[in-house]
Amino acid sequence: MSQNPSSSPPSPAEASDAVVDAEVQRATAAYRELLPPDAFAEMQALVGDVLATHPVATVLVSRTRQRGPVERSGERPRDAVAPVGVVPGRARGEGAR
Repeated sequence: MSQNPSSSPPSPAEASDAVVDAEVQRATAAYRELLPPDAFAEMQALVGDVLATHPVATVLVSRTRQRGPVERSGERPRDAVAPVGVVPGRARGEGAR
């Protein structure tokens, strides 16, 4: 029986993908050396379940997926913008008449 994906959140198995796995690793990394291995594994499973099933978390994970990888960082060119105080189509020094 197939479910409509928009009517219910995905199961943890369906949502388990590289994005969720990376976020689980990032969120739990600080606890790796602090917890016993079985407790750490349980915490990772819990975080993964929350990211895969919680209504707010699934939206955030979805946004992360849609954004895609950053190709490069830096400034983006902007459309030509007149400097402050300059009115397009009017010569400099020409005041209001």
